[in-house]
Amino acid sequence: MTTLTTLTGGLVAIVLVYLVLGSLLSLSAALRALLASSLALVVYFFMIIGSWPGLDVVAMHISIFVIAGLLLYLVSTRRRKQAGLHWAPKILIGFFVLLAVINSFLLYISTRGLPVSIAHFWLPGGGEVNSGFSGVVGHGQDAAKGVSSALKQSHTATRLGWRIQIAGLPETAQASQIVSVQVTDRQGKPIRDLDIELQLRRPGTDRSQITLPLVYKDAGEYSNVLDLPAPGRWIADVVLSQHGQIVYREARETSLQ
Repeated sequence: MTTLTTLTGGLVAIVLVYLVLGSLLSLSAALRALLASSLALVVYFFMIIGSWPGLDVVAMHISIFVIAGLLLYLVSTRRRKQAGLHWAPKILIGFFVLLAVINSFLLYISTRGLPVSIAHFWLPGGGEVNSGFSGVVGHGQDAAKGVSSALKQSHTATRLGWRIQIAGLPETAQASQIVSVQVTDRQGKPIRDLDIELQLRRPGTDRSQITLPLVYKDAGEYSNVLDLPAPGRWIADVVLSQHGQIVYREARETSLQ
């Protein structure tokens, strides 16, 4: 389920719950707004159990659902008093609404890339646009150690003289596809004693959402069926291990429309 779907569904649910509580129960506008926003958040939290979308996405849902309840409360109370809203609250509400719209657009770009229509209008040259770079290691206080480790892993594969061919991770992917990795030595002989897994994550994060082991088939080929869990841009880290040690790692970017 996409972020746009959960945001739209949550806002519709908040309005419906607010109206139903007002027609069935004699509750104050503030209590109805609080209950409607809280119920939408509780349902959303249950929906993301087991499929954490990221702290930025969760924070966006919390802020938008709370703002929706606040707007319903302000509109309801002003209608009862039959008085216009002061210009200061109007500016404040407009600011947060604009902020939510901008954040939603940036979130869309970060997960699915810049839309082609906007890219042709805004950027010179047109064509396909890659609007983000995921990097190869996570950021933080151990970033330098991570870079050193990644370089050592690449150096190990080069020193061994392996030929590694990865297939099934195109720039534009299907919802379900076969991913294969073929590994041979300098003489072209297949290497059988490897543990190969594919770690799927969102750009800009270092936490894998899916870890898929590749099974040895024949002639040095390891493969399995990858089911992308949601549309958008994904980083697939192909990790090769031998005797418990990582000897090769490569990141491929793919996207599901």
